[in-house]
Amino acid sequence: MKFKFIIPLLFLSGKLLAGYTVRVVVTGPVNNRTIYIAGTFNNWNRCGTNYKLAPAGDNKQQIVLTNIPGGLVEYKFTKGGWENVETTNIATEIPNRRFHLTRDTKR
Repeated sequence: MKFKFIIPLLFLSGKLLAGYTVRVVVTGPVNNRTIYIAGTFNNWNRCGTNYKLAPAGDNKQQIVLTNIPGGLVEYKFTKGGWENVETTNIATEIPNRRFHLTRDTKR
């Protein structure tokens, strides 16, 4: 009888410790450019091979991030270095993108 209560608690605590799964999709002309995502979830590693977006159809690239801790997440897109971070049309830097992660977003 006690196992019925312990198993769900272990699963729940395992989910909280493991983190969440997040799917990020970028829409726009791909032009065979390599785009990376860097943020609080990977210590701002701007060119980690595990953080490279993959083609996802016409005019789309995506990445699925796993084991991301809940809470505030901040990130940017780069071409592999901070000298090639995303900017506006007039070359001013875009502030960090941010969201509060409270559940899985992969669909």
